[in-house]
Amino acid sequence: MKHFISIFLILNISTAHSQITFEKWLGGVESDEAKGVVQLPDSGFAILGRSWSFSNGGSDILLIRTDKYGDTLWTKHYGGTGNEFTNGAIKITSDGGFVFAGNTTSFGPGTPAGFNWYLVKTDAEGNMLWSKTWGSSGNDELKHVIPTADGNYLLTGAWIVSGFTNGVILKTDEAGNTLWGDTLPSYGSSHFMYACENAQQEYVVAGYSLAGTINAVTRKYDTDGTMLISKMYEAPTAEAAITIETVPAGGYICSATWGQSFSFDPWILRLDENLDTMFTKIMDFDYNIAGNSAKEYSVYPSGSGFFICGSIANKVMLRKTDENLNTIWEALYGDVSGEAGYEGIPTNDGGYIAVGLTYSYGAGAADVYYIKTDANGLQQVPVGIDASRNSLLEIYPNPSAGYFLVRLTKPTEEIQAKICDIHGRVIKRIMINKVVTDIDLTAFPKGVYLFSPDLPGIFMPAWLMVN
Repeated sequence: MKHFISIFLILNISTAHSQITFEKWLGGVESDEAKGVVQLPDSGFAILGRSWSFSNGGSDILLIRTDKYGDTLWTKHYGGTGNEFTNGAIKITSDGGFVFAGNTTSFGPGTPAGFNWYLVKTDAEGNMLWSKTWGSSGNDELKHVIPTADGNYLLTGAWIVSGFTNGVILKTDEAGNTLWGDTLPSYGSSHFMYACENAQQEYVVAGYSLAGTINAVTRKYDTDGTMLISKMYEAPTAEAAITIETVPAGGYICSATWGQSFSFDPWILRLDENLDTMFTKIMDFDYNIAGNSAKEYSVYPSGSGFFICGSIANKVMLRKTDENLNTIWEALYGDVSGEAGYEGIPTNDGGYIAVGLTYSYGAGAADVYYIKTDANGLQQVPVGIDASRNSLLEIYPNPSAGYFLVRLTKPTEEIQAKICDIHGRVIKRIMINKVVTDIDLTAFPKGVYLFSPDLPGIFMPAWLMVN
């Protein structure tokens, strides 16, 4: 078992536009991964995942505390001699500590033969204050937890009941004692995957139920556990709801899957206050359902649109969309061996952070991977470089819809230049041989690009914004 932590930084931190950026990984010689992240009042982060490198036996739940630059302040792991894992549900509590949801074969009535629910409450330094377990003799999974406005906790997941897997919602007091619960019956398998609380202090939960086919399900409850609304979203294929969040403009955004024979595509539902569908969209990035045991992508409101974290071709994918889920910009992160992104959230400086795992970097088979970007998905902007002007060139308008003009400010011979994406890949080469030259990037996705003239001994790049 590994007894030290390897931490590497791939990019320098930039404070351009007051948005910190970094790309880091952390882990030991065995496998480690991150599933969830929250930002703290001091602008640092708490990252929740699973570790085989740092454990008391098998795998443990791993909690990493960083500062706002992504530098590790401390790590803690939680578990017994069996296996523990988490879906990434971690929240800040009113006392400044953390509560997180996991699963265990070390503790509880169904262990070690099966998994039991495992709820952990810590202080601000990650020291465990208490833990609770629930479960049957089979495999039970706790998917999510949220602190509620009345000072309690709401838990969602599934239990084995009379041989069937049934979705369960449970409300507890601040010490983890049960107040009320409800189930989502099925004739095979059902799960409550996620929950959120709206401004009316109602609880909205999302999941799926097997009733002939697998169908996505949402429900709304009041604070006393009375079910107010129940909706099922049926289609010829199998659907499963994964997460649900409130939207500032009203209603909810629900991440889900759509497909057959466990070959699923991401499917996002925009719902109104009554949980009726406003519109849905099947997305074009990867989804691996992993036995329905974990969320494999996330969707959060961001500005007037949404922020999505997932995977494309074994790379972490971040995507900013408008309110109709049309892409504004997209960025990929990683190297040749492959990476996965599980959760990404907006940050208080206007940027974003995403967490997942990497096989390309680090000390083990897989390592925790976390990326902080600016508002446009950029990891680093060179400090001191004007975005549109230098001593030889002017580029305008910038930003634009993709059509730029380059003006030579001094007489010179023709200049070769290249356009790169934010990872340095050349996407276009151009020749500047007159006073004003056109750059047409309208065929490329919205985002940030680097314009770099080829002048021996002179480095004069400029950033182009396509919006």
